[in-house]
Amino acid sequence: MTGLALALVAASAALVSHEDPITKDTKFYLGEALDIARQGGVPDLLQRCFAGTWSEDNRHPLYLALIAPWAEASNAFLASARVVSLAGNLLTLLLCLGIARRRGGESAAVLCGLLLVTNRAFVEHGVVVACESWWTACAVAAWAYLSWWR
Repeated sequence: MTGLALALVAASAALVSHEDPITKDTKFYLGEALDIARQGGVPDLLQRCFAGTWSEDNRHPLYLALIAPWAEASNAFLASARVVSLAGNLLTLLLCLGIARRRGGESAAVLCGLLLVTNRAFVEHGVVVACESWWTACAVAAWAYLSWWR
């Protein structure tokens, strides 16, 4: 299974080096995270979310909270945000492998992993600065919970 995780990382790196998928939302995610870092960081973001004063209505605070600790006005921040997105994809892959193995055995897990690692949309969401990889991880985590502990 380590090989599948390495294949995902390699596919993600190849995608960035060949096409560099930057969306129109990238600058807004990075800018909003930089504002969060300057205004008190993740604790302030959480306080504003629970107080009902969080005014951003287009980008979910989960991903912003994950990238805000690395926020800085430099190109290194883009790379950090991409690593956070890739971590969401790796978590999704590992959870899917676990579910497939539990439900269908080792062959099902390998097939599931191969399908994910070779899916361009899945790989792309792991290198785009956006919350999709983490949304997928949350959905699969809910599925894992229902599969394993219920």
